[in-house]
Amino acid sequence: MTDYELLQHYMDATKESTDRTRKILLIMIVASILIATACWNTRASGWVNSRLAMAKAVEDILVKQDPQTVLASVPTPSPVLSIAPGQEDLYKNAEKIIKNTGRTPNQAKQGLLWAQKVRTEQLSQIQVPILGISFDVDDLGLLGGVTFIVMLMWVNYSLWHQSNNLKLAFSFARQLTPEKEYPLWLYHAYQSLAMRQVLSIPPRPATIKAKDPDVRKLWIRKLSKSLYALPFAVQLAVVLHDWFTADLGTELNWWATWTVLIAGSVFLVIIGVLTVTCFGRWKETFETWQSASKDI
Repeated sequence: MTDYELLQHYMDATKESTDRTRKILLIMIVASILIATACWNTRASGWVNSRLAMAKAVEDILVKQDPQTVLASVPTPSPVLSIAPGQEDLYKNAEKIIKNTGRTPNQAKQGLLWAQKVRTEQLSQIQVPILGISFDVDDLGLLGGVTFIVMLMWVNYSLWHQSNNLKLAFSFARQLTPEKEYPLWLYHAYQSLAMRQVLSIPPRPATIKAKDPDVRKLWIRKLSKSLYALPFAVQLAVVLHDWFTADLGTELNWWATWTVLIAGSVFLVIIGVLTVTCFGRWKETFETWQSASKDI
């Protein structure tokens, strides 16, 4: 086996580890977006809850105005509509909707049932793509935390292999260059591996950078590093939301609520540690690129 063929093996292993890291990172980003979307939709001020509150207000107004639409098994409501404090604007907007759309009491009832169904089926239960399973949205901090921990461990191992393979490839390329000569093998290895990068921008060789500085690319190069912090940011949002709405959960299931709160908070700390480790792995890889770029 020639030196070139041996170097090619090193480069192929480095390229495979880079592709593997990129795929795992993409999976982690998709999972983060799905969990963040589920958390965002459960807000009290979210679209689904807002539509449900408006449908309830419209139904209240129309039923009070036309008690004959109420089923016989339901007691006839009082003609006086009782509005809870702080909901005056909601009922004023509901009256405008009734006036503009000409909605009937029956349509209001159907609209309320539809809004309740959407909230129960699409908001309370989260569907997991591909696997075909679902879990309750209140377990998001628990199950989402486990998912992020597994993925970040996966990313850490992949980043370690990527950094180690890159060091080995550049080290072997340096050994192939005689002393006092231009490191041609290192130059070709560097450029070949740099062309395979997608979510990272390796520093340009010192000889090229001196002619055309790439200061404008510095912030773009560091921006990709923030993707590793995405799971921590999402888990933090989920845990904070769980703590702010803990009083509602304890009324429904005290034991399950505190299990999710404690587990989610512990998982947040673990995710933070793994995220810092990812930053360290990323820094090691970048320093390897930087060291090689200065030699060529």
